Amino acid sequence: MWINNLKIALATNDIEKLDNLITTLPEFEKLEDMEEAFHLLNQARSLLETLRDNTLKEMNKTKKNINFIKSGITFHR
Repeated sequence: MWINNLKIALATNDIEKLDNLITTLPEFEKLEDMEEAFHLLNQARSLLETLRDNTLKEMNKTKKNINFIKSGITFHR
């Protein structure tokens, strides 16, 4: 069940659900389940890194836009 929920969270990019699943990592009885969870967690890590990088890019764009607007306001005074 946990693995299926992780798959769904990855497919839907549901960050809150990913966070919840990662913090409630179960103990696996089968090696196959453990390996599958490992690969899915790597995918989750990649997704989170990509989202983090995109957020940083957008923050930098916003910061540049704010500075540009501020410079225009200062210029017209």
